[in-house]
Amino acid sequence: MAKTKFVALLLGPAGLGLIVLLQNLLTTAAAIGALGLASSGTRQLSAAIGAEDQPRIAIVRRALLLITGLLAIAACLVFWFARDALAVWVAPDGALGRSLGWLALGVGLTIAAQAQSSLLAAFRRIGDMAWVSIASVVIAAIVGIVAVAWFGEGGIAIFVLMPAAATL
Repeated sequence: MAKTKFVALLLGPAGLGLIVLLQNLLTTAAAIGALGLASSGTRQLSAAIGAEDQPRIAIVRRALLLITGLLAIAACLVFWFARDALAVWVAPDGALGRSLGWLALGVGLTIAAQAQSSLLAAFRRIGDMAWVSIASVVIAAIVGIVAVAWFGEGGIAIFVLMPAAATL
């Protein structure tokens, strides 16, 4: 909440609205691009761990990481190539094309971060999940606020990308 308040003071309501719009676009694109792999990967890996089947654990883990990497790259590229069309759809003047290009990186990072979280969940590393969540929120808030304070509206892309980047 403090992060939102600082950004609202620095950019005003229009800047905050733009951030929310970009965050929603990034989250939606990452959810579509991930194809639900994180939840199914957690389920399959948990089943293998429960059965104490070490070869199956290794196979599922490698498959999850490989497929996640491929999905992250594919979603990133699709978003990158669609950035101009998305920019016109989001803002009729198309001025967001450059910012949306940076969000393509965020889509890939978000998908990768979801895979990391699913691995931690499957191995029941709840404490590690909590530390990752806390650390990523703090790092993203600090770096995001500094970026917006330093660059103004030019720091919006950094602000939106930081939660995904900090999770890795």
